[in-house]
Amino acid sequence: MRKVVAMSEEAELSGHDGRSGQDGRSGQVGPELARYLPLSQRPRRDESGVTGDWSVATTSAVIGLADALAAASVEQLGSPSLRGGLSALEVCAWLGWRLSTTRAERTSVKLRGLLRGKPADAAALIARREAAPGREAVEVRLRAIAGSPGHRSLADLSAAVLATLDTAGAFAITPRFDPIAAGAVALARSLNAPLPIRAVLTDHALIATDGDWQVGTGSATRSTTVPILLFLFGRGGVPST
Repeated sequence: MRKVVAMSEEAELSGHDGRSGQDGRSGQVGPELARYLPLSQRPRRDESGVTGDWSVATTSAVIGLADALAAASVEQLGSPSLRGGLSALEVCAWLGWRLSTTRAERTSVKLRGLLRGKPADAAALIARREAAPGREAVEVRLRAIAGSPGHRSLADLSAAVLATLDTAGAFAITPRFDPIAAGAVALARSLNAPLPIRAVLTDHALIATDGDWQVGTGSATRSTTVPILLFLFGRGGVPST
């Protein structure tokens, strides 16, 4: 299995905040994404579920993490996540911060980190600071976020999906995502992933056998959703058929 260079820690900690394929202000799926939804050659059917508001899917992912957090043992909370240097609890705490702040606030944090020459350290410090109050406080925050009505962008959904992927091993859970939501996250990521990952996608069409979507071109490689997403976010190698 070919291993792809992971994206920078700053990109990992900020989730999908890129503007490629997405309206940075509203989270609307841009034309370059919309034209690929539906994402396969399946027969035409009702696609009314494809929308610029991803609040339902984001809420589902956040509740799943809150439930996993509540059920986790002390050892699991401190277990390493797939996000280098952070524990499972810290990743959940970071997601709570990410979904509770404005784009301007997040940009300010990134800029301060860049000026200091350590953007990843700045993000990691936030994750650890937000995790300091402990499990209960982080869980309460996540549930409050899930219970708050309002628009959620594709960037928000991507952050929740990535946090789920990063903590699944530590929490011993099997990630499950809505197929349309997972396809949108995958396609958005494929458009602004680091060059090594995008290079692979020029030779491989990664087809989700459990999601009825695909990303990339070239020879067909069939896999389930999670291995494809792990590859796209720099957490794993190219899925094998």
